[in-house]
Amino acid sequence: MAQWLNVDFLRNAHLFFNRDLMLPTSVFPDISGIGWENVQASGIKGIIFDADQTLVPYHGVMLHPGLVETFDKVKRVYGADKIAILSNYAGNQMDDRRTKRKQALEANLGVRVISAAKKKPAPEPYHAAMAYLGTTPETTLMVGDRLATDILGARRAGIQRTFLVLNPIDAHNDPWYTSLTRNFERKWYDKEIQIRWLGYLSGKWMQWGSHTGGI
Repeated sequence: MAQWLNVDFLRNAHLFFNRDLMLPTSVFPDISGIGWENVQASGIKGIIFDADQTLVPYHGVMLHPGLVETFDKVKRVYGADKIAILSNYAGNQMDDRRTKRKQALEANLGVRVISAAKKKPAPEPYHAAMAYLGTTPETTLMVGDRLATDILGARRAGIQRTFLVLNPIDAHNDPWYTSLTRNFERKWYDKEIQIRWLGYLSGKWMQWGSHTGGI
């Protein structure tokens, strides 16, 4: 079977574009735009990060230089033992290359990379991450760049707080299948946001009309 084929992704295709599972709580250009003290004050006790295109370049093992200061801040706010990384390309115990990448990421970023037999968007990797963090779905935040893996998987695991990173670190290096699905995800997301705004404005208009007698 091709190494890039994500069976768990395909098995959950019927859930793609389910607005109850795919829409993130908030969106940010990258992790530097997140107010981490506010996140902690909101009751979040542990953070799960995606790796590729969220913290490191595709298949990279070094934190993107522009995110070093922010990631150090997250570790100061939470402590390294309350941060975990979930990646479909690191930590698989059946794949020596991914085991070596897991070890390199842990050494370079100073946080745990979770090993799991299944891949996102299966909920099992998130359960393993929360077990390590000692958190519950209610006190966990997921941060990633993909709706159909990072966000969907987190919601399937019961995690309600999900942040989407809009600007991948080096999207031009994405493999074709990731570029294709990312493009579909972004178009779907933009359409959903437009629908929500139209619904909100329509509601406001109806409310205004009822007060003024115009409707």
